[in-house]
Amino acid sequence: MMFSIIVPIYKIEKYLPECIESVQKQSFDDYELILVDDGSPDGCGAICDKYAEDDRHISVIHKKNGGLSAARNSGIEAAKGDYIIFLDGDDVLYDGILERLDSELSKNTDADILIGNVLHWCEGSETVYFDNKTFFEFAAAHSLFDLCEKYAENNILIPWRAWQSVYRSDFIKNNDLLFDSDIIGAEDCEYFFRILPHIKKYVLSDCTVVKYRAFREGSIVNAPSYRSVIGQLKVFKKTFDFSEAFSNKKLMRRYFADKFANIIILADGLKNPDEKKDCLNFIRQNKNILSHCSNKPKYLIARSCWSVFGFERGNRLLKKIHR
Repeated sequence: MMFSIIVPIYKIEKYLPECIESVQKQSFDDYELILVDDGSPDGCGAICDKYAEDDRHISVIHKKNGGLSAARNSGIEAAKGDYIIFLDGDDVLYDGILERLDSELSKNTDADILIGNVLHWCEGSETVYFDNKTFFEFAAAHSLFDLCEKYAENNILIPWRAWQSVYRSDFIKNNDLLFDSDIIGAEDCEYFFRILPHIKKYVLSDCTVVKYRAFREGSIVNAPSYRSVIGQLKVFKKTFDFSEAFSNKKLMRRYFADKFANIIILADGLKNPDEKKDCLNFIRQNKNILSHCSNKPKYLIARSCWSVFGFERGNRLLKKIHR
C-alpha cells in the first residue's frame, strides 16, 4: 500500500464530509484513509462510521479525547502504507495529488520527507503562500538545515506544517518519531524541528498536498486557549534554543525570537486570571529572548511598551495602538 492518510477529528462535523470525499475522489486509489475520532462530542463519530461502511479504504479509530497530537499518533501506529499524509478534518486533499505524489516519490524512494507548497483556502479563493520552486536550485545543493535558514533569511515561514509534507513511514516508525501529546498550539513546529536532525534526504516540491482552510471560526488560531498560548510560548522558546544547531545562529535566534514575541499579546485574551498569570510568568522568565528580536517597527514598538509598562499593561496598550 502506498499512502496512509491520517485524519484527526474533533468537533468539525460541518466540514468532515467534504474532507473525506476529497480523498475518495482521488484518481489514485492505492491508499488507506484512517479517521481518528478523538472523542468528538458532535456527530463526527457517526459520520466516520457511515463512510467506513461503504468504503473499503476507510478505517475508523474511536478514542478518548486526547488532542491533535495523540490522535495523529494513533493513526501512525495503525498505518500500513509506505508513506504517511496528515490531513486535518476541516481541510481537503488537493485534487489529483496522490497520483502526482506517487510519480514524484517513485523517483526519490530514499527520501524521508517530501515538502510541498502551502495553499490557503478561504471563501472560495485559493492562494499559494509561497512557491517552493523559488528555492529548487538552492535545495538541490544544500541540507534541510540550510534550507530552513534560507526561508528565515527571506522572512518566509519555515515549512514545519505537518500537512504540508509527506513522510516515509519507515522513517517515522524506525526513529520512533511520534508527536508530543502534551503540546497544543504549535505541535507541528515542535515536531518538525525534533525530526529535522534525523532527516537524511528530503525533496522540495511545488505540489500542493492539502488545501488549508484558513481563518476557520473556532480554530486554535482564532480562539486561543491557555493551553495553546502556553504551548506556543514553550515551543518557540525550545526552537529559540535549538537555533544553536544552525550555521547562522544569529539569524535563527532572531527568527524564533520574533515568533515568541508574536505570541505574547495573546496572553491578554485569557479570561482566567491564574492562567494569564502563568503565561506572563513564563514570558518574564524568558524575556531575554526578546533582546534578539528583529528591528522591524512592530517589534521595536512592542519591546518599548513591554519595557516601560510591563507585559500585562504593555499588551493592553499594544491592542489600543493596533485598533
